[in-house]
Amino acid sequence: MIELYDVGRVITGPFKEGYSFIAEQGEKYIEDSAALERIRAFHRDRSLGISQEDFNLLNHAWVESIRNGELPVNSHELVYSDVKPRFEKVKSGGNNVVLLTSGSRDLTDLLIGDECRYDDVLVGEEIGDKNDADTYAKVWDILEGNVNTFFDDKYSVMKAAYDGFKTVGGNPKLYLVDRKGIVAVDRVKELEDKGVTKISSFAEL
Repeated sequence: MIELYDVGRVITGPFKEGYSFIAEQGEKYIEDSAALERIRAFHRDRSLGISQEDFNLLNHAWVESIRNGELPVNSHELVYSDVKPRFEKVKSGGNNVVLLTSGSRDLTDLLIGDECRYDDVLVGEEIGDKNDADTYAKVWDILEGNVNTFFDDKYSVMKAAYDGFKTVGGNPKLYLVDRKGIVAVDRVKELEDKGVTKISSFAEL
């Protein structure tokens, strides 16, 4: 069976160095000036959101700048300390670890591949928006119904996952990973009524 984990803020903390680097040197890697300005605006105010298309440009810029040595990455500092022991526990129990990301396999490997081991990566370009229920129906199909657990940190994603898996007859355990206790109480209650479990750390499992 498969445990499915969102990469951003579940497996890693915010990639602040990456956003700062592109904010300062983005012209070297992103030719679309309008897209670069939207990315910089998102860096200043995360509530603006970012499209998958713009994130793809950002992702490619990160991959290129990491590979050429201009953007250093410290995987040990980026990955939460409870992740490696969790993955080891899952894999020792005979299950696989699959990551879900809006980025790419290359970026995921560059950011966390030296710190923890996983079996596969599903990327947004291929499966769709993580806030869309249809995405989880597609994930269920791709993974041949073998998902037994899914972890994410957002209310909207948990709600979409619940609806999406349900439409195809899936019923994996869903965990809201609220590391900083910032998800509103009423939203947590709504998710808990659907069977979602809230945790602040993998050490609780």
